[in-house]
Formats: sequence, C-alpha cells, structure tokens
Amino acid sequence: MELLHIGTASADITPPVGVELCGYGMYLRRASTAVLDRLYARALYAENGAGRALVIANDLCGVTDELTARTRDLCADKLGLAAESLMLACTHTHSGPATMRIHGMGERDLLYYDHLPYLWLDLARAAIENAQPAVLRIARGPIKTVGVDRHDPQGPVDAELRVARFDAENRCLALLVNYSAHAVVLGASSTLISADWPGALSRTIEAQLPGTMGLFVQGSCGTLNSITACVDAKAGANAVEEIGRDVAREALRLAETAECMEGNATVAASRQVVPLETQLTPPDELAAEHAACLERVADPDLGAYEQNVNRLRAAACQRLLDTYVTGPPDAYPAEVQALRIGPLRIVGIPGELFMSLGQRILDARQNGLTMVAGYANDWMGYFPTRDAYGDPRYIYPAEQAQMLQARFPYRPGESERLIEAAIALGR
Repeated sequence: MELLHIGTASADITPPVGVELCGYGMYLRRASTAVLDRLYARALYAENGAGRALVIANDLCGVTDELTARTRDLCADKLGLAAESLMLACTHTHSGPATMRIHGMGERDLLYYDHLPYLWLDLARAAIENAQPAVLRIARGPIKTVGVDRHDPQGPVDAELRVARFDAENRCLALLVNYSAHAVVLGASSTLISADWPGALSRTIEAQLPGTMGLFVQGSCGTLNSITACVDAKAGANAVEEIGRDVAREALRLAETAECMEGNATVAASRQVVPLETQLTPPDELAAEHAACLERVADPDLGAYEQNVNRLRAAACQRLLDTYVTGPPDAYPAEVQALRIGPLRIVGIPGELFMSLGQRILDARQNGLTMVAGYANDWMGYFPTRDAYGDPRYIYPAEQAQMLQARFPYRPGESERLIEAAIALGR
C-alpha cells in the first residue's frame, strides 16, 4: 500500500500599501493606508501513488476563473499537476486587495493581480518538494456561535468546527480548519490591510504548535457574518484577535483528540462544470432601468450611498444591454470540485453558498469528514436557496449582487442543482 505523503509551504501575499480594498460598498475607494497584519497563501499538498491534490488557502476576498486557469496551466506545464488537482481557496477577507471579478468594490492593482499565478506556482513547487510520509487525523465538534445570520436572527448557522491534522515524525505538519463566517470584523471605515479573524486563527495555531502550518478554508457563509462585524479599525483590531483565538483554541482542542485514519489513504481529485441557467431581463426593461438610474445619480438631493448604488446599476445595465448584440447568456458555467485525501473530502464551490445549502453537503457524508470550501477557484456571486427569491430580506444576495459582476440573476433552483452535483462529486 502506498503511503500518504504531505507537503506544506506558505508565502507572504501582502499587497503594497495604497491598493484599494475589496468589499462593503460601491465606489468607496478604500485605498489602504497601513498593514494591520500580513496576508498569506498557505499550500497543502497530498499524494499517494498516482493520486495528487493541492489546496492553496489565500487571505483574499476571492479569485477569478482566469487566475485559476492561468495557475493550473502553469502547474500542469511545470509540475505535471492535473487541473482538477489544484484548488484555490480564499478566506474572504474584506480587508484585502481586489482580486475578484467585481465592479465598483475596489480597483485591481494589475501588477499584483498578474503576479499571483507565478507566486502560486512557486508555492506549489515548494509544497511538492517538501512532501514526506504522514498520517491524517480528523475531528469535528460543536463550537459556540461565531457566525450569525445577517438576514434572519433565527436563521441557520454553522454549529460545527471541522479539523484535519497531518502528522509526520511525531509532530503536526499542518492543521486544516473549516468553518463558516464572513471575515468582516473590520468594517468599511477601516483602511487597514488585514486577514481579519481567519488570519488571527492561523497565527494562533502556528504560535501554539511551532513548525505547524495553520490553514483556514472558509465555508458556506453567504448568509453569515462574524458575531462582531463591520466595526472601526480600533475596535476591530481587538475583535479580530479575540475571535481568531477563540476559534483556534477550539480547533487545537479538537486536534488533540483527532482520530487517526489507518488504512486506505487514497488521494484523488475531480471537477464538474454545471451550467447555471439565468433569468434574462428584457432589453427594454434594462434600457428603462439604465435611464432611471442615471437620472437618480444626477439628483443632488440623493445621498452618496444611493448615488453610488444607482451609478453601479446604470453601468451594469449597460453591460447587460451590450450582451444582446451577440446574444445574452442562457447560463453561466460554474465549476464544482472535490479533493479526496483518505476519508477527508474538500468540496469547492465558486461563490457564496447559503448555510442551509452548505449543510446539505456536510450532511451527505457517509463516513469520514467533509469540508465545504466556498470562494474556490472563482467568485460567481451568491448561491441562494430557492425560497430566497422573492423574499425581501434576501433581495441583495438573490438579485442585486449579480450587478456587481454585470451578470443576470440565476433562476430559482439553480443553487440546489449546483449542490446536487457537489454532493455526487464528493462521494
């Protein structure tokens, strides 16, 4: 039987001060002014015979499918790594640079953006070169409330913390942690570069277990904020550390009792593209909305926030109108991915999955441990439940957020189709 080999590597991906930060609102121009804590990319590589899998967890809000494709091409050419074996995951910090396909929420620093695939290639190479025989231990357990539903106080939350521990020569090489809560402790008024609470989690793990790499993979937090959210830099800096330490302590506690997985340590990877059908808006309605938005933007009595919202909607309407020149898209391709390391499965979703849908993926496990990696390989907006459409509480994630990428909304029920594919892939 082939032995499981695990390799780790990390790299500093902190952007230069001055880049615009991504998230929170339209045209805020949140140019960064200082670094609160540095951003990292952390790579975990697994192989067993012919099977290979690599997850790179980034302190970023998200990535584009273009970045993923370029990185996979480089890794295939230089390292012989199949495209389906590489996952780019993100913590979804709102205090990092703009690296997603998104309009009006931070301008990209093109030098930084274009360099990322080469940085990830070097990181992948280092993790592969560092691979050594290892054993996997897994655990899950309840955790006190860290994520809260920002739309419905009684809405579902992630009540479970999931950890995978990789040991070699009687020491922990890596501790992989999975949970669901937006990385939004630092609010829109902050101009500090920060990995937010997931960064504090990783730092705490690495301080408590010297020589260990602490990775965090964000889960299904489309509806979930951190329990302390959107506060100013002074209060936020303390809350970032407090929340990160609390989650890290629970992860370390679980790691102490994690069950060693003997026997089959198969490593495998797969992916599937699911076309998500769209709700097309007729061109005459788009034209009318475009004109109305421009009129509202010109209204001197309208507040700055409403002006910015209408400015974004006007630009999005124009882009959507332009699609009718060649034919609007009936569907957008969404990639779901599954990495298997023995009894551990990491299921990648390219956006913001509602917690109740993510829970269905977690509950479908027949044995072992499943982790949902939201924000994996792309950002395609939110994936709401079928009944969220038409509910005024969810108008932003179900409809308005698509304007950020100048795309038509998905049809109700498409998110459910996406997770059905993810469940099948993760088995």
